[in-house]
Amino acid sequence: MVLVERGLPNHVTNTKIDTASLKGKEDLTSLLWGPELTPETIGASRRIEHREPLPKISNLDATTNHDRTRIKGLHEGLIIGIDFGTTYSGVSWATLADFQHASINVITKWPGSDSDRAKVPTRLFYENSEILWGFQVTNDVVPLQYFKLLLLREGDIEDKVGESMELSHTKRTLRDNGITTEDCIADYLRAIWKHTLETIRQARAKRGIEALTFHVVLTVPATWKDYARNAMKRAASKAGILDYRTAGQTSLAFVSEPEAAGLAALVDRGDYVESGDVFVVCDAGGGTVDVITYIVADNQPLQLEEVVESDGSLCGGISIDEAFISQCKNRVGRNWSHFRRADIMTMLTKEWEYGIKPRYTERNGPDNYLRVMLPDLKMDVSRKAHIKPGYIYFTGSDIRKAFHTKAVPGLLKLVDTQLSQAHNKGLNVTGILLAGGLGSSPHTYECLEAKYSNRGIDIHQSVADGA
Repeated sequence: MVLVERGLPNHVTNTKIDTASLKGKEDLTSLLWGPELTPETIGASRRIEHREPLPKISNLDATTNHDRTRIKGLHEGLIIGIDFGTTYSGVSWATLADFQHASINVITKWPGSDSDRAKVPTRLFYENSEILWGFQVTNDVVPLQYFKLLLLREGDIEDKVGESMELSHTKRTLRDNGITTEDCIADYLRAIWKHTLETIRQARAKRGIEALTFHVVLTVPATWKDYARNAMKRAASKAGILDYRTAGQTSLAFVSEPEAAGLAALVDRGDYVESGDVFVVCDAGGGTVDVITYIVADNQPLQLEEVVESDGSLCGGISIDEAFISQCKNRVGRNWSHFRRADIMTMLTKEWEYGIKPRYTERNGPDNYLRVMLPDLKMDVSRKAHIKPGYIYFTGSDIRKAFHTKAVPGLLKLVDTQLSQAHNKGLNVTGILLAGGLGSSPHTYECLEAKYSNRGIDIHQSVADGA
């Protein structure tokens, strides 16, 4: 995808998409990316709610009359996609005029950030009567994080994730202050929704926007059960997303994360997709890794059929963070508790989250040194990782261990299961599509390539912000 400017304000990125092979406005609807939407997702909330499969998620003929009526409404409204993630979230939007110009608007300017980013951190901080969110939350405070996972019941959260330092702090803070998980999520969604509306109104004439019906789509993990989806719907309502508007009732629908990622990735590949191709979609984000397998029923226009049902696990990027933090604590020892919170968070975000973690690759060798800064560290080279004044020097092997403690093995297990089930149905998988923050990691790519390329399976990777 090529980014072009179309006279929009600084806070909006306009995405130009090659639609030479697409037919009709409905196909353009399917191109909302970051998050990614399809025409069917606007009318799919009932089917997804009951875990009924969408046999052809990009085929308008497969929808019910009720859904066709709702899709018709898209041509008279504004579609807003919210990718509410465990660690990062994003928003994109489009009107019919945007679709006619094959353009999608992705919000890239966020309060508290000086640079353009397609995603904003999913974190909150309650400061007296004020709620800080995203980039507004500074490193010198302990934010609420991973609260999306708290919509799951205790038995549905894996032990190691449930015991994480950040999630434990979030649970304790909410409990001590009498704030429910739904209310916490509603506070975050309310902030991102308010910013979204302000962004759209600055980009387009306010009167014109107020006359359009809103169609909102939220992405959810593939494995979420009905109770979690219902809780998310209530949180969205509390956030004001469904508030009364004179233009008409705002609609809210859910789309599973791997379905959205898969369609967007396949559309992005354009002419390289052929009828009969079978793809495993692996949407690896901060919290969950979700997988699903599709066969391309037709590529003019793109039509997909689900051939292996979706699956998922809590083995996303936060498990790598937990493993790395554990290495830091073990190396520093009891002195870890003496460091200022701001210094630790600066190290974990600036140097780890935006530096070492998204760039790590085995191609640099196991003995390649990667350092992180922590002030006041004293010299200690008696054992690895070496400590020199102000820095810990980790090797490539140390970073690999963080990836392979849980994240990579969990991801490979999910992909293996999809491949096995596809093989049992007599299908030959031709490609694996990687999406999400962890999916954009070069190490994730090289792990899949090393395991599956000799089986004639191509690995394709999307680019994302955050893992």
